[in-house]
Amino acid sequence: MTYGFGGKGRTSGFGGKGMTYGFGGKGRTSGFGGKGMTYGFGGKGRTSGFGGKGITYGFGGKGRTSGFGGKGMTYGFGGKGRTSGFGGKGMTYGFGGKGRTSGFGGKGKTSGLGGKGRTSGFGGKGKTSGLGGKGRTSGFGGKGITSGFGGKGMTYGFGGKGKTSGLGGKGRTSGFGGKGITYGFGGNGYTSGLGGSGFTSGFGGSGYTSGEGGNGRTSGCGGNGLTSGCSR
Repeated sequence: MTYGFGGKGRTSGFGGKGMTYGFGGKGRTSGFGGKGMTYGFGGKGRTSGFGGKGITYGFGGKGRTSGFGGKGMTYGFGGKGRTSGFGGKGMTYGFGGKGRTSGFGGKGKTSGLGGKGRTSGFGGKGKTSGLGGKGRTSGFGGKGITSGFGGKGMTYGFGGKGKTSGLGGKGRTSGFGGKGITYGFGGNGYTSGLGGSGFTSGFGGSGYTSGEGGNGRTSGCGGNGLTSGCSR
């Protein structure tokens, strides 16, 4: 179904369903049981594959959903989102938000002004929010959250968990079950290895934790900490 001023829609395949309406909206749906909806001013959406579901709306929103049971939603002003793979789920919204979700059961959410997030791998979960926040999550069951102004966080590996917040906070977590938290103004933290735990906070604090069960904590103004080895 296509209606409105300059709306363009295409539906093909077995049981494909597509709806496009509004001013200059463009939508395409293909494959077995694919479902897509595009509306708003200049919205563009594409849905393909087996049972793929996608919705795109708002001013200049762009969304793409593909693969087996992939689900994606993109809305807001200039929001861009892409979801692919088996059961991948992604949501992107806000002003200029950009999000990408791929792999088996990957889940990603990106919101805020210019927030950028990427989630990939088996069961990876990532969330990015705030003004200019950037987050990346990959691997088996990796979980990462990034928020605040210009916060940057990366989490990868088996069951790695990382959290970054505040103005310009930077955090990285890797390895098997590594856990790291970084927050504050310009805080920097790194956690790696099997079960390593690291904490960095304050103004310009820098912390590093590595090895098996290493624990490190750095706080205050310009504090520096390093923890490595087995259960130190």
